[in-house]
Amino acid sequence: MNAVSDAGHGGEPMLRRFLANAASLFCSDVLNKATTFVVYVLVGRQLGVEAFGQLALGLTIFYVFQVIATAGLPTLLTREISQEPNSTSRIIASAACASLVVGVVSMISMQLFTLGLQYAEQTRNVLLVLSLGLVPYALALVIESAFRGNERMHFIAISNVAANALKIGGALGLLAAGAGIVWFAALIVCVRWTILVSDLACYLGPGRWHFGSINRRRVRTLLRRSAAFLGIDIIIASWGAVDGVMLSKLMTETEVGLYAAAGQLLQPVALVYRSIVGSMFPAMCRKAKETLGVYHITRWMVAFLLLVGMPVTICLAFYADVILNLVYDDPAFQLAVPVMRLAAAGLIAHSFTSILGHALWASGREKDTLRIVGVNFLASVFVSYFAITYFGLIGAALASLLVVFLNVAQHLHALHRTIARSPIDAQIAVPLCASIVMVVTMLGLWQIDRWLAGATGLAAYAFVAALGLVIQHGGLQQVRTQFFAPLTQ
Repeated sequence: MNAVSDAGHGGEPMLRRFLANAASLFCSDVLNKATTFVVYVLVGRQLGVEAFGQLALGLTIFYVFQVIATAGLPTLLTREISQEPNSTSRIIASAACASLVVGVVSMISMQLFTLGLQYAEQTRNVLLVLSLGLVPYALALVIESAFRGNERMHFIAISNVAANALKIGGALGLLAAGAGIVWFAALIVCVRWTILVSDLACYLGPGRWHFGSINRRRVRTLLRRSAAFLGIDIIIASWGAVDGVMLSKLMTETEVGLYAAAGQLLQPVALVYRSIVGSMFPAMCRKAKETLGVYHITRWMVAFLLLVGMPVTICLAFYADVILNLVYDDPAFQLAVPVMRLAAAGLIAHSFTSILGHALWASGREKDTLRIVGVNFLASVFVSYFAITYFGLIGAALASLLVVFLNVAQHLHALHRTIARSPIDAQIAVPLCASIVMVVTMLGLWQIDRWLAGATGLAAYAFVAALGLVIQHGGLQQVRTQFFAPLTQ
């Protein structure tokens, strides 16, 4: 039995744990995404759009195979450990063994896949080098599942500090040395190994966990039980790679670079959503057996993310051209403006599906999610092919947006069948009304001064949202006791 698990959470308010864990995941994601973003910017500014596209394509395909390497274990492990924290050491030992085997198979598969695609030599070399990072990535996620399941997510942020310092320092050094894009791929592999070493140091620290004995039967059981999660992750990763791969084949790597450039600028908002949802997943799992326990948390998360996300999404759409110019400082990247605006429109929908998907997993309905993402993948292949063929780069963004809305509809239907009610209700009226006021305000002032329009629009949103919450809940004190009720129980 370990000290961390024995501590328990009985006397610790859920709201405090949520804030601490959300902050930890957010800081970790900020470090990871910010440093990756800096690398992208440096590559785009110094090596051009084509090299940017090669790196983006390489990381897109790498993402598909790193999902295979994890064998679907992280979500299963988080759920199991959150329900039985005293078994952490025993579960993680067998999971690490399983992950090691699957990680090696995934690495070899990516190398064979790369050789079969017959890309240009430099693109092929980028992919082959990146494949060497699959094993450490898979093992690191297994260790981090222990941190998530025990709600000690600050260790994830701590373990990423050295890796991100290496990422930035290494990128600057490579640029100073005039290195090509293949060396940046090698840097990413070194970062993966650094994260694994840091995770192990946090996991094996004094008074924490250890590795129990490896049980071959348990290894097989874990792999069998994670099969549904693996299927979900593979299809989601393949779905995410559809646009990039099709753009690279139907058009060029330059279009891949433009598409990725727009997507990178949306990552800060997306990581906030992921941090909030990820921090609440263990609580969802614990409350899965309570009557309507998952429903109350899910309903609150939908309302909260919509409330904080709508004004940011609106600003991203309005100022897409300014942001692209500021970050990449290259007129060629202005071709990504409409892509960024369409992608921004899908941000809120993505947050909905993340919440609803975690609610289904907490309720043990991962097979529903597997069916949903399968439909999404097939729809994405069909829609993206025709949209890119006829509309090019813009077609890829339109196809992605259409499939995102299909994804939301399917998740809502599946969750309604599970909990017999919808988590989207009258609560969303407040942020929707405030968003309409914000857009109208900005459009009215746009021709006078763009920055005045933005500032006034945000102020109008804040005022209408605050007023709406007070009216909806019957007073300021009631907002605190009713709106945040799921986090205070």
